This record gives sequence, C-alpha cells and structure tokens, in this order.
Amino acid sequence: MTRRNPFQNNSLINFWKPLCSRRKYIPEPLDQADIAVLQKLIDEYNAKENLDIRFVLDNGDAFKGFRKSYGMFSGVTNYIGLIGNKNDILNNEKLGYYGELLVLHATVLGLGTCWVGGTFDRKSCPFDLPDGESIIALSRLAKCRRK
Repeated sequence: MTRRNPFQNNSLINFWKPLCSRRKYIPEPLDQADIAVLQKLIDEYNAKENLDIRFVLDNGDAFKGFRKSYGMFSGVTNYIGLIGNKNDILNNEKLGYYGELLVLHATVLGLGTCWVGGTFDRKSCPFDLPDGESIIALSRLAKCRRK
C-alpha cells in the first residue's frame, strides 16, 4: 500500500510538537466550521480506504462510567470512533494511520485530543455494528485550555 507522505509540505509537521493528550476539556460545542472540516476528512478517508470512522457529537455516554479510573477526564462529548473490520487484515493499520491524521488536523484547528483504547463503555457508543466489526479505539475531540 503506497501512501503520499502527508508531512512532505510540512503543513502538519509543525503541529506534532504541541500535540499532547488532554484529559480536561471545555464543555462547549465545536464550531460548525471545524465539524465540517473534520467530517469532510472522515468521509474522504472512509471512501479512499474502505474504512469506518465515525464522528460523534454531543454524546459523552461512552465515558460516563470511568470517572474514577485511569482515564479520568471531564467535558467530553465529541469523539471519533474507529471501527475495525476483521475481514481486512490491514484495517487496524489503516485506522491508526488515518485516525492520527485526523488528530493532527484537529490540533491544527486548536482542539485537544486523547486516544482511548479501553476506558470507555463500548455498549454506550451510538454505533450499530454488524457482525465482524468492533470498536478499535476512540479519540476525544474538544476545546481545551492550552498550557
């Protein structure tokens, strides 16, 4: 699988260093322009690589049961869900690659992010998954205070 290097023009590489995981978010809705940019990218990546990446807005139910665990955080209501397909042996690799591109783009937009692999309630995610698919990971996306 040959991919164009997304950093060849340094457009995203400049945002690598300020990228850091956030656990506290400002409970404000995302800007409609930011939502549109991210949804366009998700649609593009899904079509290009036959992926199932989903954008969830204003629904933090998946994170409500883990407040006292390792994954303590606040103000989370928006995230991307990376859905894996067991019939595609490269699916997890592609999800990781394009999921991280989305995280970098979210950082460019000034949003905070944090990957979540296990400290969320899969049953509370608003995904109707067919047989052979499962939630691989989520990444929270929200406004946050910059240090």
